[in-house]
Amino acid sequence: MINVGLFATKESYYTSKFMMKNIKTLFIFNALFFGLFSCVRYKNTILLNNHKSAYDSSFSQNVSPYKIQNNDVLEIDVASTDAASMSIFTKSLGGGNMSSISESSLYMKGYVVDGQGKISIPVLGDVFVAGKTKNEIKDSIQLRINKYFKYATVDVKMASYRLSFLGEIKNSGTQMIYRENINLIEALALCGGFTEVAKRDKVKILRKINGKTEIRIVDFTKENLINHEWYQLMPNDVIYVEPIRLSTFRSNSTSLSFTLSALSVLLLLFSLTNRN
Repeated sequence: MINVGLFATKESYYTSKFMMKNIKTLFIFNALFFGLFSCVRYKNTILLNNHKSAYDSSFSQNVSPYKIQNNDVLEIDVASTDAASMSIFTKSLGGGNMSSISESSLYMKGYVVDGQGKISIPVLGDVFVAGKTKNEIKDSIQLRINKYFKYATVDVKMASYRLSFLGEIKNSGTQMIYRENINLIEALALCGGFTEVAKRDKVKILRKINGKTEIRIVDFTKENLINHEWYQLMPNDVIYVEPIRLSTFRSNSTSLSFTLSALSVLLLLFSLTNRN
């Protein structure tokens, strides 16, 4: 006669042992899963690593000056001993507090380059500025001013120097720049740096040149970044930082990790129930 009780006890023992083995496997898998996908490789977070071609003696830091394009906004100041007469040329943008100026006020009060590449200045009329540098525009306006006033001095500034940051940047969005030039490292500091999952070795810069958008890829992990032709940024550049592939996996791993944890708990409860 078969001892049913003994058979049931052995079956329960082997079932419990099997469950405990599976639970251990799941816990180990969970630990490996989170250990593998919760960290970003250290070397991928370091910027400006040593590189044999970091310094190129033939490279020149002389950057071609920016040439004004359609839809840019210029600030033009004309100074003279006759301040009352000069005021007709100058549009006040913010009483010297440039940080409080919005893009809307720039558009409304600055000299906006129209679709034909020109601006319209009182008394002087239309001045073609597209494709010219600030100094060239300054000289052109100075010549016209000299016909009407003596001892007048012209100053031209870019009032719409903006940079746009997209993707894995801590402070993405548009930043207004109130200086003559800025490089990639300074721009990175301005926007707070990369996020943890930023793809630092393939950062894209979009720039409009002669009406067409061109793209360059820069590598922030190599010191030869400073030798890149677009190291010095230009007004209206767009900097886009892609996420590394790991970040895409992370976004889809939450449900998987929850399922694994829930399964581990169920197996544990089942094992404990069987023991009893």
